[in-house]
Amino acid sequence: MFKDWEPEELSEAEHLLMVWLCNGKSMNTNSEIFHDLLQRYNLDEFKFLAGLKAKKLVYKDRENKLRLLTDECVVGIKEGKLYAGENRDGRMERWLLK
Repeated sequence: MFKDWEPEELSEAEHLLMVWLCNGKSMNTNSEIFHDLLQRYNLDEFKFLAGLKAKKLVYKDRENKLRLLTDECVVGIKEGKLYAGENRDGRMERWLLK
């Protein structure tokens, strides 16, 4: 059975991080901002980052900076849910407008 493409649904914490990264900013996992995010949402760093990696959105480089795995990331809200996805070919924008 063929399933239409859908972007990755995000938690509120994932959404905040993705908005930050998609706006061209970097995030170091040793930074106060990152640790505040983890603390605010009571998150385990390893599980949080593993979830984003599994969604093929983010990786951590050798300098502990979080980087996008997408070429053209778009973050959006649809029907009250938070999403992020690759938009290199316009697929994410089309999905959000459906």
